[in-house]
Amino acid sequence: SVEIHEKVIGAFIEKHMFY
Repeated sequence: SVEIHEKVIGAFIEKHMFY
């Protein structure tokens, strides 16, 4: 599903930004 992919990508970006 695209929605799930978007959520996963968003979480990954947030974690990377936190770093």
